[in-house]
Amino acid sequence: MFKVLTIAGSDSCGGAGIQADQRAVNSLGGYAATVITAITSQNTTGIRSIFALPDDIVNDQLDAVLSDIKFDAVKTGMLYSSSVIEIIAKKLKRYKVKNLVIDPVTISKSGNTLLKKNAVQSLISSLIPLSLVITPNIEEAGLLAGMKIGNLTDMKVAAKKIYRMGARNVLIKGGHLKGLPLDLLYDGKKYTLYEGTRIDTKNTHGIGCAFSAIIASYLAINYSLKDAISNAKKIIESSLKNAEDIGKGQSSPDTNSWVVDEAMSYEAIEDAKKAYNLLAENSVGDLVAEVQMNIVSAKRNAEKVDDIAAFPGRIFKINDKIYTHSSPRLGASSHMARVLLAARKFDKTIFGAINIKYSPSIISACRKAGLKVMEFSRKDEPLSFKKKEGQSLDWGVQAVLSKTSVMPDVIFDRGGIGKEAMVRVFGKSAVDSAQKILKIQKCLR
Repeated sequence: MFKVLTIAGSDSCGGAGIQADQRAVNSLGGYAATVITAITSQNTTGIRSIFALPDDIVNDQLDAVLSDIKFDAVKTGMLYSSSVIEIIAKKLKRYKVKNLVIDPVTISKSGNTLLKKNAVQSLISSLIPLSLVITPNIEEAGLLAGMKIGNLTDMKVAAKKIYRMGARNVLIKGGHLKGLPLDLLYDGKKYTLYEGTRIDTKNTHGIGCAFSAIIASYLAINYSLKDAISNAKKIIESSLKNAEDIGKGQSSPDTNSWVVDEAMSYEAIEDAKKAYNLLAENSVGDLVAEVQMNIVSAKRNAEKVDDIAAFPGRIFKINDKIYTHSSPRLGASSHMARVLLAARKFDKTIFGAINIKYSPSIISACRKAGLKVMEFSRKDEPLSFKKKEGQSLDWGVQAVLSKTSVMPDVIFDRGGIGKEAMVRVFGKSAVDSAQKILKIQKCLR
């Protein structure tokens, strides 16, 4: 297990500071120790008070953890005073720490001062020269560089100025500028740009803390700095997408969401695999359509095609046996994925779907198996949908579901010009859909 030390303030609502750092490090499987510099009384709407811990208490905390634990990385956040910065710099030198990540926290999102004006020079002269990377946002970089930053050119100038203060690498976060979020890394020789996606959310409290903690975590497990930054950006974007309102103001990104997301991806892929194995064991080749078969399984939070697991190249048959070209993966299906997404708009408990060929006897078998069956006719499809590639199935499923209050097990159509007739079997999972198909197969015999 890798070990990261975070030196920062405590946030009583848990959104930023050491609490955010610990969550971020833990989400990657690391161990996070803490040295608290100040205690803030705050909630999602702002900071009410700040109590800076006495210098000797900060000093004792540093000695306690650094004398006992060999850390793989160290990150700093809210340091508040010049005297604390000098103590920290002295201890980090004494214990020869590696992979120091400085998040130069100066002002909170609610406008409170988190670094005294007379402490800025101590940060520049004593701590920055010890860092592997410093991660200021636009406002913080402007304060350190003594300039206003309004565009990418300004970011490059500021990065050079901060680099000359002794930092080995400078990462300026450009999220506060207009347009797509653009971060700039300068290593003294060249610039590297990191483009991101702007997430529409107010819940960004503690995002800088989490970002730098994740970078420190990847450095702790020997990732290159560039890869650490790339991975951190991906995790933060996922965290912002999944951030939920905790209180009345700005809540925090959920840095555990990427772990949950990975688990949901695995769950969907495994569900599709199990459904395939179940069908393969029971020789359902006679049910495969001319356009072949696919099995789709949705992640728990599925919203788009890339959230649906399916088999690349579909599933084909030889005699009564079925085969696949490769294992399922997310985003491998277009048609059946959209069918499943359309069904999930009606019933969020539906996570699986499989297509089989159409015949009157198969529809009779569906009903004999006790499945709820509904039909749409391509003759009724509006011209506006016919003209859009891939929209026919969306329309067909929605047309059926607009006529019922209960999700059917089976939705079929009898085809049209250039369109093969098809039966689609839905379930609470792909395995559930496969089990329904086996019932249909049994009723055909």
